[in-house]
Amino acid sequence: MIRLFSHYVSPHLLLQMVRDFLTLWGVSVVAAMLLGPNGTALAAPVLLGFALSGLIVLVAFVVGLYLRSPAESTLSVWLRAAVCCVTCMVMVVIAISLASTEMVPSKYYVLTLLAATALVITYRAYSAAYLAPRDRSAYRVLVLGTGQSAQAVTEALLTADRHAKIVGY
Repeated sequence: MIRLFSHYVSPHLLLQMVRDFLTLWGVSVVAAMLLGPNGTALAAPVLLGFALSGLIVLVAFVVGLYLRSPAESTLSVWLRAAVCCVTCMVMVVIAISLASTEMVPSKYYVLTLLAATALVITYRAYSAAYLAPRDRSAYRVLVLGTGQSAQAVTEALLTADRHAKIVGY
C-alpha cells in the first residue's frame, strides 16, 4: 500500500490509472502529429490532450471504475461505465469547443479523442466486471508498531480496504 494524502492506495490501482492516462495522452499526441496540418505547433494540442487525459482518469476514479466491491453486480459496473463515458465525452466536447482553433488540429483529432475515451472506459469496465476476482477473500496484515500510530494506521487501512484483516501489532 502506498500512502497518498493520508489515504492508503494499492500500487495496482495507481498503475491502472497511470496506464489509462498515458494511453489517452499518447493517443492525443499521435493524433495531433498525424492529423494536424504540416508546420502546426504541437504544444497546444499536446497540452490539451494532457489536461483532458487527467480529467478523464479523474472522472473514472470518482465514478468508481477502478475500485469494485466484490458484492457489486456486473450490471452496475456497466451502468457506471456508461455514466462515466457520457460524462467524459461531454467534457471533451465542451473543452474542445472552448479551446482556440490552434489547439485543435482537425475534426478528426476530436473524433480520435472521443474514440480513445470510449475505448479506455469500456476496457476499464470490462476488466472490472470480468477480469477482477469475484470472491476476493480477506488478506492478512501485520501492523508493525504499537500505540496511537499503529491504531491510526489500522483505522486508515480498514477504511481504505475493508477486506484487510489485521492479525496483530
